Amino acid sequence: MVLIGSKSMSEAIVGALERGEGGHAYLVGDENLSWKTYLELYFEAAGNPTNLPVSTDEHPLFPDVMLYAGRNAVISFDSNDAELGYSRNNIRAAVHQIVAAYS
Repeated sequence: MVLIGSKSMSEAIVGALERGEGGHAYLVGDENLSWKTYLELYFEAAGNPTNLPVSTDEHPLFPDVMLYAGRNAVISFDSNDAELGYSRNNIRAAVHQIVAAYS
């Protein structure tokens, strides 16, 4: 799963406005993480590290219909972030900020 945080997205937008070409599409992304890893970040940020089990069965909260590539598919890409000049790997920090704000 490709994630992007608001910090990276904001930086990518500024980069596109300052250095981008009109009519050119840019694929941006912050970090490639599995759902398991992403959800475990929330447990870690709350001070309760948890190793979530992985199942091949349809999940009641994440049904197959929302998984556009299908169950157990891996979607990732390597962004050319140098072109727009945005930072990457900000998801962990964003999750920690969200948990701190609401705990």
